Amino acid sequence: MVTRQRIVSFGIPTLALGTIVTSALLHRVVQPAPPPDCIYPPRPAEPFIPVTSVPAMRTDAPRDRHHIDVVFAIDTTASMGSLIDGARRTVWGIADHIRKTDPGADLRVGLVAYRDNDPEADMPEAYLTRPFALTTDLDAVYQELRGYDASGGWTQPENIAAGLWDALRMAWRPSATKLVFVVGDAEPADRGDVPGHATIIGEMVKRGIVVNAIQVGSLPATETAFRRMAQLGGGEYASTAQSGGVQQIATPYDAALAELEARITRTTVFVGPSGERAAWQGRMAAAEAAPAAAKADRAGYYAKKAAASATGDAGRTARDLVGATGVALDEVAEVDLPEDMRALDRPARAAELARRATERRELQARIAELVARREAFLAAERAKHAHEGGLDGFDGRVKGVVEKQMK
Repeated sequence: MVTRQRIVSFGIPTLALGTIVTSALLHRVVQPAPPPDCIYPPRPAEPFIPVTSVPAMRTDAPRDRHHIDVVFAIDTTASMGSLIDGARRTVWGIADHIRKTDPGADLRVGLVAYRDNDPEADMPEAYLTRPFALTTDLDAVYQELRGYDASGGWTQPENIAAGLWDALRMAWRPSATKLVFVVGDAEPADRGDVPGHATIIGEMVKRGIVVNAIQVGSLPATETAFRRMAQLGGGEYASTAQSGGVQQIATPYDAALAELEARITRTTVFVGPSGERAAWQGRMAAAEAAPAAAKADRAGYYAKKAAASATGDAGRTARDLVGATGVALDEVAEVDLPEDMRALDRPARAAELARRATERRELQARIAELVARREAFLAAERAKHAHEGGLDGFDGRVKGVVEKQMK
């Protein structure tokens, strides 16, 4: 019998927009305590392990920034393999669409992978849920999605309630627009290990969290259940094919954008403890392995950030000395420098930083030009194929729901 357990996903230490991260080690993110009138009791049999993914981050935002927190609770059983592949390939495109809809969006994305108990399967390492904390770092989100292995699920329904339970206890920002997307192909089970899914959705609504439901496949029982969840959660119901229906359009600009973004990454002088630097290199390696169209989406997303760093994330500028405004070279300990910078004396380091900063500005200007051309190309292609159901894919469904609810 499968051992019932929750596996917390240790996300890569990430950096929030406009935040100087000083923590060198992973630590727990404190989840908000239930309000006094909370309608569900604590769970005694299997206490919740707080989601661990990111160092402490600020919860305020500049006046022209708007907090948007989005959590995807995704069925990761065997039948969901194609959908998960499509989700990971379009994560930057979805985020970019949110930024286009609201240029002031201060976006964080979280994940909960959920399955169910499979007494017939010999899977001792199987997890019931695998939460990944809300973060501004889309590269870390991509890396987490890349690690999903769609397996198990020999019985139906699935334990959506357990996935919603973890989503509820994410570190939601009080001022944020809060959206949950339940994505799956089987109706929810209430196993008694957590409150029932309807109860949890009711608690989410009390906290201002909108629950949307995206059905994968065409099972009638799933449609009934997912429509009901969306109705209870004040959200939208949508459906897509079992394959996920994601159809990324190749453009003449994808390869060039991917190469330019890789060159920007090579201008980085990422500083910090060796573990942090290794984690950053892992994120970059995962992004480099993405398909060309996904890397072009990534370039477009980061090009629109208010301030740019190696990947365009203003939050990481504090750790990347090139173009940094909050960290001086003289303040960085020798041991926290990358090896290529340690080999230089201080004047040579300063000169190398200036050279890389100049190169980056030139690369960013070229990326911005190509991103504009690529977006015009994509708009024309989508217009030509609009009659073919271009919004039927998972990414199109999410973009449509988010745009409607943000407006």
